[in-house]
Amino acid sequence: MSIAIISGSHRKKSESGRVGYYLKKRLDDKFNVTNVSLIDLGSQPLPLWLPESERSHETIALVNTFNDVLSEATGFIFISPEWGGMATPAIKNFFLYFSALELGHKPALLVSVSSSIGGVYPISELRASSYKNTYPCYLPDHLILRNVESIFNDDPEKNDSKIHEYLVARSDYCLRILLAYAEALSEVRKKNIIDFQNYPFGM
Repeated sequence: MSIAIISGSHRKKSESGRVGYYLKKRLDDKFNVTNVSLIDLGSQPLPLWLPESERSHETIALVNTFNDVLSEATGFIFISPEWGGMATPAIKNFFLYFSALELGHKPALLVSVSSSIGGVYPISELRASSYKNTYPCYLPDHLILRNVESIFNDDPEKNDSKIHEYLVARSDYCLRILLAYAEALSEVRKKNIIDFQNYPFGM
């Protein structure tokens, strides 16, 4: 079992990155998943997408590194803050770089982050526009983490205890479902019925 977490904030020290680290640690400690990778697009940004022939050597090397992590993964967690009622350019840009060969027919948990009471729109946007040529299987469940500064902190004094406890339980529930889907969909991929050579793109 291998899970890749992608934090879609542009900021180097972001709340999305902190949430990604929390979920990684939870998978490590509570669910005993030994191979969990965190790709933080704030600390390792992808330049705006260009065809491979126009990319710098540095971009090609970074894409190849991410490609290895994504190809090995059996499931994903995509995290986006809500900026101006939208998913971030970084997370949308990510989906231009990678294809169904890396992401296809693997389960993905969507997580949105808001410093206030927002967070709905990135979920709707990513469900609607990010999967056509990449084929991740988004879980029916998702997480919306509102007032994110008051949850998942190592210092209990920084947490709103009622909201924090609920979201710890809710996130554990979503992680449990993600792992079950990852196990089940690995069997689908083993059946050799997926044909990306003739059908690489969605309709």
